[in-house]
Amino acid sequence: MRRKLRWHEVTNLSQERSGKLKFTAAQVNQLSEQLAGHITLPQDAAYPTCRTTFMNAFQNFPQLIVYCQAFADVVRSIAFAKEVGLKPVCRAGGHNTAGYSVNDEMVIDVSGINYVRVDPDARIAWVGAGTNFAQINATLELYGLHMPGGGCETVCAAGYVQGGGYGFTSLMFGMNCDQVIGLQMALADGRIVKANANENADLFWAVLGGTGNNFGVLLEIEYRLHEIGKLWGFGFKWPLDTAEQAAAASIALQVWQANFTGKTVPPNLGHEAMLAYTQGPNDALAPFFLLRGMFNGTEAACQSVLAPLLKLMPNVEQYRDIWRAETYRDLNVYLLTYPTELPANIPDSARSVAKSHIVGRHLTVAEFASIVELFRSSGNEDNFMGFEPYGGAINAIAPDANAFWHRTAMMDVFLFSFWLLEDNRGRALAYVSDFDRVIQPLSNGCSYQNYPNRHIQDFGNVYFGGNLPRLLQVKRAYDPDNLFTFPQGLGSITKAAASR
Repeated sequence: MRRKLRWHEVTNLSQERSGKLKFTAAQVNQLSEQLAGHITLPQDAAYPTCRTTFMNAFQNFPQLIVYCQAFADVVRSIAFAKEVGLKPVCRAGGHNTAGYSVNDEMVIDVSGINYVRVDPDARIAWVGAGTNFAQINATLELYGLHMPGGGCETVCAAGYVQGGGYGFTSLMFGMNCDQVIGLQMALADGRIVKANANENADLFWAVLGGTGNNFGVLLEIEYRLHEIGKLWGFGFKWPLDTAEQAAAASIALQVWQANFTGKTVPPNLGHEAMLAYTQGPNDALAPFFLLRGMFNGTEAACQSVLAPLLKLMPNVEQYRDIWRAETYRDLNVYLLTYPTELPANIPDSARSVAKSHIVGRHLTVAEFASIVELFRSSGNEDNFMGFEPYGGAINAIAPDANAFWHRTAMMDVFLFSFWLLEDNRGRALAYVSDFDRVIQPLSNGCSYQNYPNRHIQDFGNVYFGGNLPRLLQVKRAYDPDNLFTFPQGLGSITKAAASR
């Protein structure tokens, strides 16, 4: 039997600006009794933890959080939101970098809808929306099967796939959204619908890169899988302590982009680069240009593919810190945690913001030098910049094949700026502005929608490019009353803004 919620538990916490209640205790009790999951209210002991997300920089205080364990829970939560006039947001892993997986009204949390079912013969998996990649990778490894996933294993499938979903093997197989062959979604009108290439094809197209909380609540994803064995993992690092070292790293970055992004991506190679602090001489943290990756082939073949970079190293052993064969699951963790976790030593209470710029052309050594110098000027060992290369299987797909637009780009350059004390917030945000000043002139004007930032004004065109008009049509067709909304939701974009 569901727990009865007392009147005083809701009267002070569910008021409109006029002071009038948006819902009654009886309505909340009725919903609670219908759920397989449970409701958390502001006065519950767990509420301070339940209302938080991965990004501590953003604080919201929802009137209620519904933890759904079944598809029916989601449908009943949507009906409740419509009945009482609340705007719900969806949350799976809560990793939205702009904090949009929580609001001040209602959260539909699908983290309890977590499972992985695999048909190894057909190489297909059915994944619950709230399943994280630790569970997905562990399950798929049993069958020697794979789909591209995130480096952070606490990220859940629903938000990740709806933003595109970049990972170490995306150059080999495509974005996570490119592996989807079907999905189930709960709509604002209470229906659960299937969507694939033949059924609700417009919704299927839009969900794959159109970002979450726009069309409904994603419940299940059906993925096409790939056979995969052990991969050859590698890691290299160029120190950045001195001006001479920074100059050498800038050359390495230019060679890296020229040979391993866009049209020059070698087959069977997946990799990411970053500017970050990690373990240096005497085990102290030091700044480096880091390259981390995996190759689907032999050690000799991997070494041959990496030849353009190896030629820059007078002593390979001096630069190489990872060189080993492992499963994808092991490498996906190891590459970002050895010799220290990247970013290193971040306190749980730290706050951060992210910003992304998509680059569509080759950068010069001087332009890379300006990026390296920007990183060196940070003064914060927690901050890091990442370079996610595009090309290969990502760019083999047309920009309008699904809602993920960035198919002609060469890389995504992104920043995470951290602060611990609130007094340092201004400094951290000023560093994001410095990042924009240096990187934006080098970009094609777009940004990766899985690294949203609240200060992007023309976010529709920045995230979705030429796919925006069609996305708006799908939004109007499946959620005409804009039940699912947030500050950077499609429902807030005017026709004039979409035509730019």
